Amino acid sequence: MTASPLSPRAARMRVRWPAATPVILGFLCYQFFLCIVNANAFGVSNAIVAVCEAGLLGWATLRAAPSCRFHEMALALFMLTYFMAACAVRGDVDLDGPRNLAIILVCYALGRMQPDREAADKLVWLATGIVMVFAAAEYFLSDSYLHYVNIMRYYTARGLMSSGTTWVPDNTFTSGFRPQGRNLLPFLGDRRISSVFLEPVSMGNYAIIVCLWALSFDAKEKWRAAAHFIAALVLIVACDSRFASLLVFFLLFLRFVPVAARRGVIFALPLVAVGGLLLFTHLGLGNPDDDNLTGRLMRSGLATLDLSFAQVMGVGTLAGLADMGVAYTLEHFGLPLCILLWILFARPVLKDARARRFRLMLAVYALSILFISGTSFYSSKTAAILWFLYGVLLGRDKSLPAERQQPQGAPC
Repeated sequence: MTASPLSPRAARMRVRWPAATPVILGFLCYQFFLCIVNANAFGVSNAIVAVCEAGLLGWATLRAAPSCRFHEMALALFMLTYFMAACAVRGDVDLDGPRNLAIILVCYALGRMQPDREAADKLVWLATGIVMVFAAAEYFLSDSYLHYVNIMRYYTARGLMSSGTTWVPDNTFTSGFRPQGRNLLPFLGDRRISSVFLEPVSMGNYAIIVCLWALSFDAKEKWRAAAHFIAALVLIVACDSRFASLLVFFLLFLRFVPVAARRGVIFALPLVAVGGLLLFTHLGLGNPDDDNLTGRLMRSGLATLDLSFAQVMGVGTLAGLADMGVAYTLEHFGLPLCILLWILFARPVLKDARARRFRLMLAVYALSILFISGTSFYSSKTAAILWFLYGVLLGRDKSLPAERQQPQGAPC
């Protein structure tokens, strides 16, 4: 007697959790737990943070290594050699470049190792639930919450915030409060919620990632997409992210422009975007002293134009451009490696519409955040889950019916 097939809902309920769940959640929350330790047990230094992140990256590498193919191992060896040669020419050791790229490649490999979209969807809901629970605690129980999660003390202990920053209230991060008032729903107060991310910028970035996932769904799964999208909007309002609020609605527009997901568009996107940024800066269309979109674009463009040829090639003296994403990426990776990485990203011919949509929106997100935010694109708190989801979508999805399984080209 043949068993009756499971309904789609029943099939989703039986999907196992991704094997990488502990690693991805570890990247998402490890600084949150270190903040609690710093406030209630012992001081946390940058060395401890680095060791914890290195441990998570090592764990992720061990999980992903068995699934890596020969050409991917060769690519990793090439990248290591490239960074070692750049350090030799520069005469200075740079760990930021290798670390940033390692998180991207390893977490992508983790996603491709278990490309089960239903399991990945459960992971996104679990992560979003964790973020929302602690965001609610931070907003409604702020005094008790910030006593045990003393964000100011954590960043002060790491030398990233001055103890004399008295204008920041309630033990939050410097960007956790808007003196001029909120931009989104001002009646909620001046505090910007950060949840497990400790600072609002990363929470806004996570909300965008949830939107990328939501907008990648096919039309027949519109209610599942809508649920993720609404959750992301709640997070955007909570952290009062101007960048996220603008980008999300632009991505919503792109979702309904099929031609935008073509490979030619992906290839041309950085040329058009960076060229537009430099033209905007050359024409002086903004004031670099302003804390708004045009001011941030001007600062990013000026920092890029100020780079020397050696810095553009990734072998010049590091200028410490932490808040200027394009310039930071060029000086740590070098233009040749940036071009190679983008080719590897845009090259695969993707037959699956959902993977194509996600790749397009990921490309737009990456360029946008590098223009106005700086290094937050490389933060392991959000980069890990972003590239894990990309790996899931580009892999062969064993949770789909056989007629819907389509092999995807791997971006190495």
